Amino acid sequence: MTDTNRTPMHRFFAGLTEHTFEVRMGVVDPPLVDYVSQLLVRFVHADTIYKVRKPDGRRLYEVAEMLLEAEHRQGDSKREVHRHIGDFTLFWAGLYPETVESQRRRARLDASLDYRREGKRAYHIASTIP
Repeated sequence: MTDTNRTPMHRFFAGLTEHTFEVRMGVVDPPLVDYVSQLLVRFVHADTIYKVRKPDGRRLYEVAEMLLEAEHRQGDSKREVHRHIGDFTLFWAGLYPETVESQRRRARLDASLDYRREGKRAYHIASTIP
């Protein structure tokens, strides 16, 4: 556990995540709880939520744009973009499911995307990149 894992914010999210998974959902999976609590700590900052950028530095706000950018990358960079897409869709669909639909209505490219399906697909792709 790194120093950032011992912050009050991490302890808060770890406890909340553990309670939700174990008590409310009946899922006892410490690595999953740790991953989700780490994601929540990272995504507290909007810069992290929208960290994927084009080569010119422009932030990407839509999943479809991130998917297109991932196809232009290779190796670790491609894996990280796909992992981020999985995290991004997990965050929005899992934590704020009511906002996903309103986000999609405002989006140009994401209007027809299923965040859950794209997130699972992105995690799968990230896991297969050597």
